[in-house]
Amino acid sequence: MTKVGEHITLDIIGTNKEYDPSVFEKIIYEIAKAAEVTILNISKYKFEPQGFTILALLAESHISFHTFPEKGIISFDFFTCGKINPSVAVDIIKKEFKIEIIKEGALGTILLGASSLPIKKMETVLNQYGQNGWDVSFQLIEQRRLFLFWQRESAIITFSREI
Repeated sequence: MTKVGEHITLDIIGTNKEYDPSVFEKIIYEIAKAAEVTILNISKYKFEPQGFTILALLAESHISFHTFPEKGIISFDFFTCGKINPSVAVDIIKKEFKIEIIKEGALGTILLGASSLPIKKMETVLNQYGQNGWDVSFQLIEQRRLFLFWQRESAIITFSREI
């Protein structure tokens, strides 16, 4: 089998913010510049009542974003022909969406069977991101396994910002 290119897909899960398509168009231009690819055309379509698709046709293949705000998902796809590596897109996308996982203390979980989420740490993280222009777009509390026998609570916070 002959390899014809490189492909990367990402699903950003847990963001229920409805972004304007221009936000993703800016990200596409930034990715194209970093990857040194040529944008031939950009096509956008806004769905009703929500969500959109934006597709950049490249001389070297394509970049696309598909949003599903009702499901809290943004899907990203970047395929390049030849020897261009699409992984440069990951760092650019990670600049625009941040995820923090804050867990209850392991020692308290093991010795006491449970402890509480570190509220002061959560407050510090929320304030730090807020001061830097980030908004909380989704927050989830879940039980996560600790070693073999224990479970502990974790707060998973997704931050986003306007570009």
